[in-house]
Amino acid sequence: MCEDVVGDCNRLTSRNSRRRSTPIYAINRICYKQGFSKATDIRDGQLITSKVVDMTRPKWLLICLMLLLLVAWSFRDYAALWLGRWRPPPANVLLSSVSRQGGWTMWRGDAQRTGVQPLPGTPVRGRMVWQFATGAGMISSPVVAGDSLFVGDTEGRLYRLRRRDGSLFWRRQGLGPIDSSPALAGELLYLGLRDGRLLAIQAADGHTRWSMATGNPIFSSPLVHAGVVYVGSGDGFLYALDAASGVQRWRTPTQGWVTSSAALLDDMLYVGSSDGRLYFIDRHSGVPRWTYRTPKAISTTPAIAAGMVFFGGEDRWFRAIDAKEMGTRWVYTWRWLHSAFFIWGVAGPLPQLPGFRWHFRADAPIVASAAVAHGMVYLASKSGTLSALDLHTGTPRWSFQAGAELYASPVLAGDALYVASYDHTLNVLDAHDGTQRWRFTAGGPIHASPVVSDGEVYVAAMDGTISALR
Repeated sequence: MCEDVVGDCNRLTSRNSRRRSTPIYAINRICYKQGFSKATDIRDGQLITSKVVDMTRPKWLLICLMLLLLVAWSFRDYAALWLGRWRPPPANVLLSSVSRQGGWTMWRGDAQRTGVQPLPGTPVRGRMVWQFATGAGMISSPVVAGDSLFVGDTEGRLYRLRRRDGSLFWRRQGLGPIDSSPALAGELLYLGLRDGRLLAIQAADGHTRWSMATGNPIFSSPLVHAGVVYVGSGDGFLYALDAASGVQRWRTPTQGWVTSSAALLDDMLYVGSSDGRLYFIDRHSGVPRWTYRTPKAISTTPAIAAGMVFFGGEDRWFRAIDAKEMGTRWVYTWRWLHSAFFIWGVAGPLPQLPGFRWHFRADAPIVASAAVAHGMVYLASKSGTLSALDLHTGTPRWSFQAGAELYASPVLAGDALYVASYDHTLNVLDAHDGTQRWRFTAGGPIHASPVVSDGEVYVAAMDGTISALR
């Protein structure tokens, strides 16, 4: 077929004479357009060609292969989600750290991390029952169940105390600084350490059942649900482990440190990262379903109520977003293009991200987690201001100014709101209007959140003392 174009070479040669001295260039152009390989020479009016190969078939095969890879990449998450449903079940699906019968067996009390004690018991009046001195500061919040209280200190000691009088059951030493609050599920206490290990410790005697090492310190507090323990690490991963054996089921990367603790609603985990994203992660497979981006780190633990996720960040904004609504894979690409068009004056301002409900600007970075109850969200900022916001609109209802920074997260028990600050003070407020009922002065700054159980409140201070009040 290329020979049919030899007759046209004189015309094309004259047109291309400035670029080529032979008609081969012009002939090659025609041959290539018709899907054949190149000509090599012309001898005595005869066209000499290399092996004639149809060039259109490889191009179409390449295009089809690229389309197939694009479809496979788009559906890889759905395949992982489907496979996650078929994973072998954990060894003991009954293990759970959710508080029961007035106990407080995990950070923030429940899987939604609302900071609410549903069975507060007799109202606490602030009378001291006992104190226990560890000799080292405590920034980890205690957990309580039955007649036992578990608490760790910054010199690597873990204690099990009797709740009725503060006497010692047992003490475990040499663990390294303890920053993470433990979680109790069944007979095992799950504890993250600054050296990057997650330990499962037998509550009865303090012996280690199993341990798992991550790549960096663990400041996140574990969550145990249906036999699986979920915990974040400074290495940027959220881990899912078999609660009975410690075998890893999956791990999901983020782009920063995970100091936030995971919250759970149905089959979705919600966790923040220092990369400024709030991750929506399928609990069965570890597949991220959606990420809600913010400008700065999210170190707080999200709280979930009324179908919304509440969280604050170091950008001073406190946000309420829909727990179920998620954006598409390309939403941030379209937002980038929209912002460019806005700069050029051909598009309006950026719309809010999918699922956005409301936001509130605090007066300082937010490092404490929120409590949610009574149709309000209770938010503590680093400046010492506690704000009560309407659950559905974010409208401020009332505020309270503590004497120093608020790192401890507020806790609700009935209509009493417990707020601990760095001025050594535990303030107890009326949850409806913010009036102060009573206050307690500890021996040092209070970083750990207070714990309320069975008509008593436990306060761990940085001077190394834990106080029981009734």
